[in-house]
Amino acid sequence: MYIGFREDQPDELLAVKEVAFASEAATAAIRAEYEALQRLQSCPFIVRVHDIASESRKNAATAAKVRIVMELFPQGTLRRLVAKSTMHRCLTDERIALMYTQQVLMGVAALHASGVVHRDIKPENMLVMHATPEEAWHQFQKTKGACVVVKLSDFGSCKYSEDGGACATTMNLVGTAPYLAPESVRGKFSMSSDIWAVGISALELLTPGANVWAHWTDCSTPFALLMRIGSVSPPNHVPRFPPVRGAAGGPMVCDHADGAPVVSQATVDLMTVMLAFDPSQRPSAQECLAHPAFAQLRQ
Repeated sequence: MYIGFREDQPDELLAVKEVAFASEAATAAIRAEYEALQRLQSCPFIVRVHDIASESRKNAATAAKVRIVMELFPQGTLRRLVAKSTMHRCLTDERIALMYTQQVLMGVAALHASGVVHRDIKPENMLVMHATPEEAWHQFQKTKGACVVVKLSDFGSCKYSEDGGACATTMNLVGTAPYLAPESVRGKFSMSSDIWAVGISALELLTPGANVWAHWTDCSTPFALLMRIGSVSPPNHVPRFPPVRGAAGGPMVCDHADGAPVVSQATVDLMTVMLAFDPSQRPSAQECLAHPAFAQLRQ
Protein backbone atom coordinates (compact mmCIF):
# COMPACT_ATOMS: atom_id res chain seq x y z
CA MET A 1 0.00 0.00 0.00
CA TYR A 2 1.32 3.42 -0.98
CA ILE A 3 0.20 7.01 -0.47
CA GLY A 4 -0.14 9.17 -3.57
CA PHE A 5 -1.88 12.27 -4.87
CA ARG A 6 -3.38 13.66 -8.05
CA GLU A 7 -1.28 16.08 -10.07
CA ASP A 8 -4.26 18.40 -10.42
CA GLN A 9 -5.18 18.08 -6.69
CA PRO A 10 -1.90 17.66 -4.76
CA ASP A 11 -3.58 18.46 -1.43
CA GLU A 12 -5.79 15.35 -1.64
CA LEU A 13 -3.86 12.28 -0.49
CA LEU A 14 -4.93 8.92 -1.92
CA ALA A 15 -4.18 5.28 -1.15
CA VAL A 16 -2.59 3.16 -3.89
CA LYS A 17 -2.97 -0.58 -3.38
CA GLU A 18 -0.76 -2.80 -5.51
CA VAL A 19 -1.72 -6.45 -5.99
CA ALA A 20 0.44 -8.98 -7.85
CA PHE A 21 -0.97 -12.01 -9.68
CA ALA A 22 0.67 -14.99 -11.30
CA SER A 23 -1.67 -15.02 -14.31
CA GLU A 24 -3.17 -12.50 -16.68
CA ALA A 25 -6.59 -14.11 -16.13
CA ALA A 26 -6.46 -13.35 -12.41
CA THR A 27 -5.43 -9.78 -13.18
CA ALA A 28 -8.36 -9.37 -15.57
CA ALA A 29 -10.77 -10.79 -12.97
CA ILE A 30 -9.72 -8.43 -10.18
CA ARG A 31 -9.81 -5.50 -12.58
CA ALA A 32 -13.36 -6.42 -13.58
CA GLU A 33 -14.49 -6.56 -9.95
CA TYR A 34 -13.07 -3.14 -9.11
CA GLU A 35 -14.52 -1.66 -12.28
CA ALA A 36 -17.89 -2.88 -11.02
CA LEU A 37 -17.23 -1.02 -7.77
CA GLN A 38 -16.67 2.18 -9.67
CA ARG A 39 -20.35 2.03 -10.59
CA LEU A 40 -21.24 2.05 -6.88
CA GLN A 41 -19.56 5.33 -6.02
CA SER A 42 -22.86 6.97 -5.14
CA CYS A 43 -23.03 4.82 -1.97
CA PRO A 44 -21.26 6.67 0.88
CA PHE A 45 -20.58 3.38 2.69
CA ILE A 46 -18.42 1.74 0.02
CA VAL A 47 -14.81 2.82 -0.41
CA ARG A 48 -14.37 5.23 -3.30
CA VAL A 49 -12.23 3.84 -6.13
CA HIS A 50 -10.69 6.59 -8.24
CA ASP A 51 -8.73 4.64 -10.81
CA ILE A 52 -7.43 1.20 -11.77
CA ALA A 53 -4.23 0.48 -13.68
CA SER A 54 -2.81 -2.90 -14.68
CA GLU A 55 0.68 -3.98 -15.70
CA SER A 56 1.24 -7.16 -17.71
CA ARG A 57 3.94 -9.69 -16.88
CA LYS A 58 7.25 -8.65 -18.42
CA ASN A 59 8.64 -12.17 -18.36
CA ALA A 60 8.10 -15.56 -16.73
CA ALA A 61 9.88 -14.44 -13.56
CA THR A 62 7.63 -11.43 -12.92
CA ALA A 63 3.99 -11.13 -11.87
CA ALA A 64 1.16 -9.19 -13.41
CA LYS A 65 0.12 -6.23 -11.25
CA VAL A 66 -3.00 -4.22 -10.61
CA ARG A 67 -2.83 -0.83 -8.91
CA ILE A 68 -6.02 0.43 -7.32
CA VAL A 69 -6.23 4.12 -6.46
CA MET A 70 -8.77 4.83 -3.74
CA GLU A 71 -9.55 7.25 -0.96
CA LEU A 72 -7.17 7.28 1.99
CA PHE A 73 -8.28 6.28 5.50
CA PRO A 74 -5.73 7.54 8.06
CA GLN A 75 -7.88 6.19 10.91
CA GLY A 76 -7.45 2.65 9.56
CA THR A 77 -9.87 -0.23 9.97
CA LEU A 78 -12.85 -0.77 12.22
CA ARG A 79 -10.85 -3.54 13.89
CA ARG A 80 -8.21 -0.99 14.89
CA LEU A 81 -10.87 1.45 16.09
CA VAL A 82 -12.50 -1.20 18.27
CA ALA A 83 -9.13 -2.24 19.70
CA LYS A 84 -8.33 1.36 20.64
CA SER A 85 -11.83 1.88 22.06
CA THR A 86 -11.53 -1.27 24.14
CA MET A 87 -8.18 -0.10 25.50
CA HIS A 88 -9.76 3.16 26.62
CA ARG A 89 -13.10 1.53 27.48
CA CYS A 90 -14.93 3.87 25.10
CA LEU A 91 -16.92 1.46 22.94
CA THR A 92 -19.42 0.55 25.69
CA ASP A 93 -22.55 1.86 24.04
CA GLU A 94 -24.83 -0.49 22.15
CA ARG A 95 -25.95 2.49 20.09
CA ILE A 96 -22.44 2.95 18.63
CA ALA A 97 -22.18 -0.72 17.68
CA LEU A 98 -25.57 -0.54 15.96
CA MET A 99 -24.65 2.65 14.10
CA TYR A 100 -21.52 1.03 12.71
CA THR A 101 -23.46 -2.12 11.78
CA GLN A 102 -26.13 -0.07 10.05
CA GLN A 103 -23.56 1.67 7.88
CA VAL A 104 -21.98 -1.66 6.93
CA LEU A 105 -25.41 -3.01 5.98
CA MET A 106 -26.02 0.05 3.80
CA GLY A 107 -22.82 -0.72 1.92
CA VAL A 108 -23.74 -4.41 1.65
CA ALA A 109 -27.22 -3.52 0.39
CA ALA A 110 -25.72 -1.42 -2.41
CA LEU A 111 -23.26 -4.18 -3.26
CA HIS A 112 -25.98 -6.83 -3.39
CA ALA A 113 -28.26 -4.60 -5.44
CA SER A 114 -25.54 -4.64 -8.10
CA GLY A 115 -25.41 -8.44 -7.97
CA VAL A 116 -22.05 -8.67 -6.18
CA VAL A 117 -21.27 -10.92 -3.17
CA HIS A 118 -18.32 -9.73 -1.06
CA ARG A 119 -17.31 -13.11 0.47
CA ASP A 120 -14.84 -11.67 3.03
CA ILE A 121 -16.70 -9.23 5.25
CA LYS A 122 -14.95 -8.61 8.58
CA PRO A 123 -13.89 -5.58 10.67
CA GLU A 124 -10.45 -5.62 8.99
CA ASN A 125 -12.21 -4.93 5.68
CA MET A 126 -14.21 -2.00 7.03
CA LEU A 127 -12.39 1.34 6.82
CA VAL A 128 -13.27 4.29 9.02
CA MET A 129 -13.06 8.05 8.74
CA HIS A 130 -14.31 10.91 10.87
CA ALA A 131 -17.28 12.83 9.54
CA THR A 132 -19.99 15.21 10.62
CA PRO A 133 -23.39 13.78 11.58
CA GLU A 134 -24.88 15.26 8.41
CA GLU A 135 -22.44 13.32 6.23
CA ALA A 136 -22.73 10.05 8.12
CA TRP A 137 -26.34 10.07 9.24
CA HIS A 138 -28.17 12.39 6.87
CA GLN A 139 -31.40 10.48 7.50
CA PHE A 140 -31.23 11.21 11.24
CA GLN A 141 -31.95 14.88 11.82
CA LYS A 142 -31.32 14.84 15.55
CA THR A 143 -27.97 13.07 15.78
CA LYS A 144 -25.49 15.20 17.72
CA GLY A 145 -21.71 15.26 17.85
CA ALA A 146 -18.97 13.99 15.55
CA CYS A 147 -19.08 10.34 14.51
CA VAL A 148 -17.34 7.80 12.31
CA VAL A 149 -18.25 6.70 8.81
CA VAL A 150 -17.62 3.01 8.12
CA LYS A 151 -16.97 1.98 4.51
CA LEU A 152 -16.82 -1.52 3.09
CA SER A 153 -13.50 -2.27 1.37
CA ASP A 154 -11.19 -4.99 0.02
CA PHE A 155 -13.17 -6.53 -2.80
CA GLY A 156 -10.53 -8.96 -4.02
CA SER A 157 -12.71 -11.96 -3.12
CA CYS A 158 -16.03 -10.66 -4.41
CA LYS A 159 -17.97 -12.43 -7.15
CA TYR A 160 -21.08 -11.79 -9.18
CA SER A 161 -24.06 -13.80 -7.96
CA GLU A 162 -26.25 -16.04 -10.05
CA ASP A 163 -30.01 -16.53 -9.76
CA GLY A 164 -31.15 -16.40 -6.13
CA GLY A 165 -28.15 -14.39 -4.96
CA ALA A 166 -25.73 -17.34 -4.79
CA CYS A 167 -22.27 -17.64 -6.34
CA ALA A 168 -20.97 -20.71 -8.13
CA THR A 169 -19.66 -23.24 -5.61
CA THR A 170 -15.89 -23.02 -5.22
CA MET A 171 -13.34 -25.61 -4.13
CA ASN A 172 -10.94 -22.86 -3.07
CA LEU A 173 -10.81 -21.55 0.48
CA VAL A 174 -12.23 -18.02 0.43
CA GLY A 175 -12.84 -15.66 3.34
CA THR A 176 -11.71 -15.70 6.97
CA ALA A 177 -12.59 -18.55 9.33
CA PRO A 178 -14.37 -16.73 12.21
CA TYR A 179 -16.73 -14.97 9.75
CA LEU A 180 -17.59 -17.89 7.45
CA ALA A 181 -21.17 -19.14 7.43
CA PRO A 182 -21.58 -22.92 7.87
CA GLU A 183 -22.40 -23.42 4.19
CA SER A 184 -19.40 -21.31 3.11
CA VAL A 185 -17.02 -23.82 4.71
CA ARG A 186 -18.29 -26.15 1.96
CA GLY A 187 -17.63 -23.55 -0.74
CA LYS A 188 -21.15 -22.13 -0.97
CA PHE A 189 -21.27 -18.33 -0.92
CA SER A 190 -24.27 -16.08 -1.38
CA MET A 191 -25.70 -12.77 -0.32
CA SER A 192 -26.94 -14.65 2.77
CA SER A 193 -23.38 -15.66 3.69
CA ASP A 194 -22.45 -11.96 3.59
CA ILE A 195 -25.27 -11.31 6.07
CA TRP A 196 -23.83 -13.99 8.37
CA ALA A 197 -20.42 -12.28 8.25
CA VAL A 198 -22.00 -8.92 9.12
CA GLY A 199 -23.77 -10.60 12.04
CA ILE A 200 -20.51 -12.02 13.43
CA SER A 201 -18.83 -8.64 12.98
CA ALA A 202 -21.71 -6.96 14.82
CA LEU A 203 -21.35 -9.39 17.71
CA GLU A 204 -17.69 -8.45 17.97
CA LEU A 205 -18.68 -4.79 18.16
CA LEU A 206 -21.20 -5.57 20.90
CA THR A 207 -18.60 -7.52 22.90
CA PRO A 208 -15.38 -5.55 22.23
CA GLY A 209 -12.18 -7.32 23.12
CA ALA A 210 -13.86 -10.72 23.39
CA ASN A 211 -13.49 -13.76 21.13
CA VAL A 212 -17.06 -14.59 20.15
CA TRP A 213 -16.07 -18.24 19.54
CA ALA A 214 -14.21 -18.61 22.87
CA HIS A 215 -16.82 -21.08 24.19
CA TRP A 216 -15.47 -23.61 21.66
CA THR A 217 -12.35 -24.29 23.69
CA ASP A 218 -11.10 -26.98 21.31
CA CYS A 219 -10.83 -24.51 18.40
CA SER A 220 -7.48 -22.89 19.07
CA THR A 221 -6.47 -22.66 15.39
CA PRO A 222 -8.28 -21.18 12.36
CA PHE A 223 -8.43 -24.64 10.76
CA ALA A 224 -10.03 -26.21 13.85
CA LEU A 225 -12.56 -23.38 13.99
CA LEU A 226 -13.28 -23.81 10.28
CA MET A 227 -13.99 -27.51 10.72
CA ARG A 228 -16.20 -26.87 13.76
CA ILE A 229 -18.28 -24.21 12.02
CA GLY A 230 -18.80 -26.52 9.08
CA SER A 231 -19.88 -29.51 11.16
CA VAL A 232 -22.15 -28.22 13.93
CA SER A 233 -25.95 -28.26 13.81
CA PRO A 234 -28.47 -25.76 15.21
CA PRO A 235 -28.91 -24.46 17.81
CA ASN A 236 -25.20 -24.91 18.59
CA HIS A 237 -23.98 -23.21 15.40
CA VAL A 238 -23.79 -19.65 16.74
CA PRO A 239 -21.61 -17.78 19.25
CA ARG A 240 -23.05 -16.90 22.62
CA PHE A 241 -25.02 -13.65 22.56
CA PRO A 242 -24.64 -10.97 25.22
CA PRO A 243 -27.33 -11.17 27.93
CA VAL A 244 -30.46 -9.07 27.50
CA ARG A 245 -30.82 -6.20 29.93
CA GLY A 246 -33.68 -6.69 32.32
CA ALA A 247 -35.14 -3.19 32.60
CA ALA A 248 -37.74 -2.76 29.86
CA GLY A 249 -37.21 0.54 28.14
CA GLY A 250 -33.98 1.17 30.00
CA PRO A 251 -31.10 3.14 28.49
CA MET A 252 -29.39 1.49 25.54
CA VAL A 253 -25.97 1.02 27.12
CA CYS A 254 -23.67 -1.86 28.00
CA ASP A 255 -22.92 -2.51 31.64
CA HIS A 256 -19.30 -3.64 31.97
CA ALA A 257 -19.36 -3.67 35.76
CA ASP A 258 -19.18 -7.49 35.76
CA GLY A 259 -17.13 -7.68 32.58
CA ALA A 260 -20.09 -8.61 30.36
CA PRO A 261 -22.01 -6.25 28.06
CA VAL A 262 -25.80 -6.19 28.24
CA VAL A 263 -27.91 -5.43 25.16
CA SER A 264 -31.54 -4.96 24.17
CA GLN A 265 -33.85 -7.78 23.16
CA ALA A 266 -34.29 -6.17 19.73
CA THR A 267 -30.54 -6.38 19.11
CA VAL A 268 -30.42 -10.04 20.13
CA ASP A 269 -33.37 -10.70 17.81
CA LEU A 270 -31.47 -9.06 14.95
CA MET A 271 -28.37 -11.16 15.60
CA THR A 272 -30.52 -14.29 15.78
CA VAL A 273 -32.05 -13.84 12.32
CA MET A 274 -28.76 -12.76 10.73
CA LEU A 275 -27.10 -15.91 12.07
CA ALA A 276 -29.84 -18.35 11.08
CA PHE A 277 -28.36 -21.75 10.18
CA ASP A 278 -30.44 -22.01 7.00
CA PRO A 279 -29.20 -19.29 4.61
CA SER A 280 -32.69 -19.01 3.10
CA GLN A 281 -33.96 -17.87 6.52
CA ARG A 282 -31.53 -14.98 6.83
CA PRO A 283 -32.92 -11.54 5.93
CA SER A 284 -31.53 -9.46 3.10
CA ALA A 285 -29.45 -6.40 3.92
CA GLN A 286 -32.46 -4.18 3.23
CA GLU A 287 -34.63 -6.31 5.53
CA CYS A 288 -31.98 -6.06 8.24
CA LEU A 289 -32.01 -2.28 7.93
CA ALA A 290 -35.78 -2.31 8.55
CA HIS A 291 -35.36 -4.34 11.76
CA PRO A 292 -36.68 -2.75 15.00
CA ALA A 293 -33.18 -2.85 16.48
CA PHE A 294 -32.21 0.10 14.29
CA ALA A 295 -35.39 2.01 15.15
CA GLN A 296 -33.86 2.44 18.61
CA LEU A 297 -31.25 4.77 17.10
CA ARG A 298 -33.88 7.44 16.53
CA GLN A 299 -35.25 7.37 20.06
